[in-house]
Amino acid sequence: FALGILARNHEAPQRPSIVQDALDKGENLYYFGLGSNMLRSKVENRGANGTKIDVISMEAAYVPGHRLAFNMRGFPPLEPGMGSLEPCSARSKPLVKYHSDECHGALILLTPENYEKIMKSEGVGNNVTNPGYEEVVVDAHPYDSPHQAVKAIALRARKHMRVQHDP
Repeated sequence: FALGILARNHEAPQRPSIVQDALDKGENLYYFGLGSNMLRSKVENRGANGTKIDVISMEAAYVPGHRLAFNMRGFPPLEPGMGSLEPCSARSKPLVKYHSDECHGALILLTPENYEKIMKSEGVGNNVTNPGYEEVVVDAHPYDSPHQAVKAIALRARKHMRVQHDP
C-alpha cells in the first residue's frame, strides 16, 4: 500500500485541460514566469540545443493569493531551493512574512511550440515521467489592466520535491 502511494506521487501529473486544449488546437498560451524567467533574454535562450524561444508578448503582472517560494529541492549548498509559485494558504511557509498576498512576475504569450520548449527546459511536459514541477492555472493581472485577469500557466513544485519552508 505505501509503495503504491509513493509510486503515484512520482507519476507525471495530468496536464491542465487549458494546456492540452491549446496544444491540440494550436492556440497560444500565457505562461507566468518567475525568477530568471522574468528576463526576456533568459526566456528567449532557454531552448534546447541553442534553439531560440520566440516570445509574442511579455509584460509585468501579478497573481493574487500566491507567493514566490524557493521550496523546490535544489542542490545544496550551491542552490538550496528553486523558485516555485506557491499558494499563500499552503502548508509550506516563507522565512519572512510578505506584506501582501500576491506574486509579481512576467506574463508571457507563447505559441504552443515555444510553450513546450519552456516546459521542456523546466523538466515538464508530455513524456516526462517524474517532473519536479507541475503546471497550475492562475489568474494573472497585467499591471496595465489589473481588472482583466488572464488565465496563465505557472509552475509549482510537486509534493515529492517540495520542502516545508523556504531555505
